Amino acid sequence: MSKKSVCAWCGKEYEKTSNRQVCCCKECQDNRRKELESKRSMKYYYKHKVGNVNKKCITSLGSKGTSCTTKPKPTVEEEHQSLINEQKRLGLKVY
Repeated sequence: MSKKSVCAWCGKEYEKTSNRQVCCCKECQDNRRKELESKRSMKYYYKHKVGNVNKKCITSLGSKGTSCTTKPKPTVEEEHQSLINEQKRLGLKVY
């Protein structure tokens, strides 16, 4: 007993061969999966990446924790400039 259903991708009517089937053919299923994966990845990107600064970057500002070097600068002025550059790189407001 197969049941008539409508394809979730192309809208064609087809007969289901299994209870979990939502697309009429393999091609429609692949296209639907790609679209859903794209939506899922964009949602993750905007939730976790856009506008959010990595906490490790905030706690390791300055020349000591940057990707440039692991040694602190010899003078206060150089260290201060390094902090300002790092804030700009992270997109934080410089006061």
